[in-house]
Amino acid sequence: MRRLVAEADEAITCDWTDTTRLCAALRFHTGVPRTSVFGFDAAGAMAAARANAALRLPGNPPGTVRALTDPVLRRELANAYTPFPVRAERCRADELAATAARVGYPCVARTAGGDLHVLRTAPVATALARLLAAGEPDAPLLVEEQLTGPLCTASAHSYGGAHTVLALAPHDADAPTAHAVARLLTATLDAVDHRVGLAHVSAVLTPHGPRLRDAGPGPGPGADAAACYATAIAAVLDLPQPAHRAAAG
Repeated sequence: MRRLVAEADEAITCDWTDTTRLCAALRFHTGVPRTSVFGFDAAGAMAAARANAALRLPGNPPGTVRALTDPVLRRELANAYTPFPVRAERCRADELAATAARVGYPCVARTAGGDLHVLRTAPVATALARLLAAGEPDAPLLVEEQLTGPLCTASAHSYGGAHTVLALAPHDADAPTAHAVARLLTATLDAVDHRVGLAHVSAVLTPHGPRLRDAGPGPGPGADAAACYATAIAAVLDLPQPAHRAAAG
């Protein structure tokens, strides 16, 4: 990223966590071709999405970033719009114990903020329900089956709603596994309507095929981050870079 910034025609320094100031710093670029705001982690991607939406610049809308980073919403969309379902139910804190019993033990409870709790017995679920109810009783929770198996991660670059897999870890995965994980990745990105930029997923290789465990913006583990950044920026800004044409064209 430092090299890319150094090579840029213009660099702007501002507090990217303050969307109002970010938009003010970029106001002269509103609607200008080959201009976009980039973020490569959850917080940065959301700030970039809000700025791009306000300035009419290319990029994912805030709703897409939220769907990619919110475990509750992401699972609901993945279950509804991909062929890789996971047994899961949405609930509130006071419904946690009953929901866990329906999903079956062991299971996992996730908050919208990304906290994860493994529930192995009914007493553990009841205790967690009381703890969560004392904090935010109406906050959405996701209770899902506990996935078991090896973990595989994949990174992709999206442009115009088309997804190109950039990296897969472990690198020595056999061809059927690599194909299945790539299919899971692209189906998940379609489900959340991800159209522009970098994203990654982690999948558990279960006996029934890969199942989504987690996802987010930016390159995942095992990816060449610098190469991924360069590809994403070149594509959105329509730069004449061979790597972009090979990856996204």
